[in-house]
Amino acid sequence: MHRGTQLRPSGAEGNSDNFRCPYHGWTWDLEGALTDLSCDWDFPHVKAEEFALPEVQVGHWGGFVFINIDPDCVPLNDYLGVLPRHFENWPVQDRYAVAHIEKTLPANWKASQEAFLEAYHILETHPEALPYAGDANAQYDTFGDHISRFVQLLGSPSPHMDGKFSEEDVLHMMGGFPEGTPIPEGKTARNLIADNMRKATADEFGADLSYYSDSETLDSIEYFVFPNMFVFPGINISVIYRFRPDGIDPDSSIMDILLMKPVPDDGPRPDHADIVRLDVEDSYTMVEELGGLGFVFDQDTANLDMQQKGFKAAKKRGQTLGNYQEIRARHMHKVLDKYLSA
Repeated sequence: MHRGTQLRPSGAEGNSDNFRCPYHGWTWDLEGALTDLSCDWDFPHVKAEEFALPEVQVGHWGGFVFINIDPDCVPLNDYLGVLPRHFENWPVQDRYAVAHIEKTLPANWKASQEAFLEAYHILETHPEALPYAGDANAQYDTFGDHISRFVQLLGSPSPHMDGKFSEEDVLHMMGGFPEGTPIPEGKTARNLIADNMRKATADEFGADLSYYSDSETLDSIEYFVFPNMFVFPGINISVIYRFRPDGIDPDSSIMDILLMKPVPDDGPRPDHADIVRLDVEDSYTMVEELGGLGFVFDQDTANLDMQQKGFKAAKKRGQTLGNYQEIRARHMHKVLDKYLSA
């Protein structure tokens, strides 16, 4: 409000009772009111009420604070469309982060998040998962401008496997059951794996999860909130992603991963995990809390550097997207183009 100086450095953490400019010491309280103007005798033209910090629009959902710098933006609940209703039985606010990772990626933020909008890549990028992970039979949905979803089946072989693996094979390979474990009549490998996962998670975190269906427990259910947030409501894969630019570098971006677990039914709410920062060459497997997901994230992001280079070297302009399996990537760009053209 004086000489245009940034009041806090980018990436600053911690807390303070005020915002004090490091250049000349002008100070505002946490409500944005100007409380200290050094040498105020030299600024008779500055009226404190006219020099409050500018306000942004904020909204709350799922324990998160959403910020919009547009003073005329629609209310957050209207923007989120079907999301609050779809998550009525999945209270994200009743979870906490046991790990928070910030990873620098060697690609633009839009290309980076496209890698997580479809299951089509599993066939080539995650081939070891084909015996127990659906891909070509995933379900894709779009809801208005701002919300899309996929539901990727787990605990059942990919259609590409063409009957090669039995239910007993799936139980052994994904569920960790001893080889040859019998499956009771009327049950499937999915049923047993989901039962085991519900019980193990409930025992570990002291939370009742009996009301979750097998799909909610096991499958990769992913909602995308335009422009850059991913929310998984399930138990097996309970994460939240955010993708954002890395400064003004179009060849780099930052991916946030929050690994979420249920808040115990009894006792205090656990603290949010400290942030672990990984550079481009660092492996997600360095974060112990991610377990086997670390290897999967390494696979997911291994293509990004070559894709970013390919964008610049290719003679053909633009991507060629599948009609159904890549509908969410197309939807994201159509909505982005709509905002930019406005």
